[in-house]
Amino acid sequence: MPSVPGWWVPGGAGAVFTLLLAVRRQRSTEHDSEQQRMTELYTAAAEQLGHESAAVRLASLYALQRLGRTYPEQRQAIVNVWCAYLRMPFHDPAAANLEEEERGERRQEVEVRKPSSSKPPRSTRPSSPARSPQ
Repeated sequence: MPSVPGWWVPGGAGAVFTLLLAVRRQRSTEHDSEQQRMTELYTAAAEQLGHESAAVRLASLYALQRLGRTYPEQRQAIVNVWCAYLRMPFHDPAAANLEEEERGERRQEVEVRKPSSSKPPRSTRPSSPARSPQ
């Protein structure tokens, strides 16, 4: 049987350790990058809820919905932002003494809130624990 030089075993163990350390660092970097990307998307969508254009506000609600699907751990925060937006006051477009431009802006806000005001889409609602029959 051929003899193995004494430095092969510690050298091989060191190489395996270095490889495992590199894999761990790579996974950590990927996770950090993913978290940073999620934070950027969430922040951008939340900021767009304050945009003057109704179309941009509506798009931000759909972006938040998509984030809730992609990142289930963020669903509660997304629902909180969504509900905070819906609780913000807005004025009735049917009010008297409004100029047509202002009335149109108020109608657009109603159109943004209409599909989202009944309840957030199922994919963004946090899952509730199963209830046992009583």
